[in-house]
Amino acid sequence: MKCCNLFNKQDMLDIEKEVASVERVTSGEIVPLITNKSSKYRSEQIISSILFSYLFVFVVYELNKTLFWNNKINILEFVVISFIGVLVGMLVFQLSFFKRLVISKKLMEHKVHNSAFSAFYKHGVHKTKNKTGILIYI
Repeated sequence: MKCCNLFNKQDMLDIEKEVASVERVTSGEIVPLITNKSSKYRSEQIISSILFSYLFVFVVYELNKTLFWNNKINILEFVVISFIGVLVGMLVFQLSFFKRLVISKKLMEHKVHNSAFSAFYKHGVHKTKNKTGILIYI
C-alpha cells in the first residue's frame, strides 16, 4: 500500500495537530516522515535480471530443442534472447512479491536504516534545540 493511500488529508492534519500538541508539553521536536519506499534496490534488480536472463535462455533453448528438434542457437539469437530475458527480469522485479523472494530481510532492514539515518540528517533533526529531535520514519 502506498503512503498516499494510507492517510487522507484529514489524517495528515490530525497528525500535524497531534505532533504540535506533544511538542508543546515536551522538549522533543518531532519530525514525522512518511515515504513510499526506502530504496530502489538497483543492484539487486540488475543481478536478478541477469540471472533471470540465463533462465530465460535455457528455457528458450530447451523449447527450441523440444519443439523444433534444433539444438543450436547462434550467437545473435543468444544475445537477443538474453536481452529480452534481462528486460523481462527487470519488469518481474517490479512485482513486490518477487522482490521479497530475492531480497533478504536483513538487507531490507539495512536499507531502511540507512534511509532513515539519511533522512534524520537531511531534515535537520540532528540540529534541533537541545538535541531533542525525534524522527518518526514510516
